[in-house]
Amino acid sequence: MKKWSFIFLLVIGLMFLSIYILIPSKITVEGDRTVGTPIEAVNRILLNREAVAKWWPGTIDNDSVYSFKGTTYSIPEKVLLNLPITNKSESLSSQITSSPIKDDSCGIQWAYNSISTDYNPINRIHHFFKARNLKIQLDTILNSLCAYVSTTKNIYGYTITEGRVKDSSLLSTKKMFTHYPSTAEVYQVIDGLQNYISKNGGIEKEYPMLNITAIAPQQYEVMIAIPMLRDIPSNKVYVIKKMILGKLLETTVTGGPTAIANGEIALKNYLIDFHRTSPAIPFQMLVTNRMQVSDTAKWITYVKYPVF
Repeated sequence: MKKWSFIFLLVIGLMFLSIYILIPSKITVEGDRTVGTPIEAVNRILLNREAVAKWWPGTIDNDSVYSFKGTTYSIPEKVLLNLPITNKSESLSSQITSSPIKDDSCGIQWAYNSISTDYNPINRIHHFFKARNLKIQLDTILNSLCAYVSTTKNIYGYTITEGRVKDSSLLSTKKMFTHYPSTAEVYQVIDGLQNYISKNGGIEKEYPMLNITAIAPQQYEVMIAIPMLRDIPSNKVYVIKKMILGKLLETTVTGGPTAIANGEIALKNYLIDFHRTSPAIPFQMLVTNRMQVSDTAKWITYVKYPVF
């Protein structure tokens, strides 16, 4: 009987000892991921409260309280880079950070302050399972965030691809305006180009290319070019331009002037985030004839940005 009592006590003792050996006095809950997105772009998402609703896998209770699997997360002010967590009556703080890896990638880390497990073995086990549950939630939320920031359209609002210049022979012209040119005024310039190409035996190969630049207050320069199959004679008004068959950032925009301007901003942000440089100005390719389609919501425009 004494032998079995001794064995029982020994087993109990070993169980308690294993609790203290296997469960440390402080538990760290953390996770890290690598995403193929520049750190500048990731930080814009992390600092944008409106974007949280697009990647948060749980529910949003109000502007600063988010829930997931029974745990309440509180995000103060307007930043996500400091993310306290409240779980029932207990409060733990954590922080999401980002770190650069290359020009086109970065790391995202999420770590909680250490969780003290107490000397009481029951409490120690309780804290262990709480930490394990937090780790499972952390991985799920972090995976959702990383999936979101890994998609170009989520970051910039448009699908951006990299292509190449296909046409080197362009017939171009410029015209100055004392006001932002109307659609009709732009197409008067396009019509002049097209008539010149037709009269000189040229063949149009692609959609008209447009750039409007504010040179000074009440002074706008309109530059329009039309890609051609081959060169034709030029003059002082209509000039042959040669484009280098280099790389382009490009996106397709459906909508009017505001949507097109946003598309240009998206390409500019992409260029800056990925530390690219541009040898030339961005331009629009007018897929839709805007004189024939009055509804700007139906306009289709290719926005392109030459890059190195």
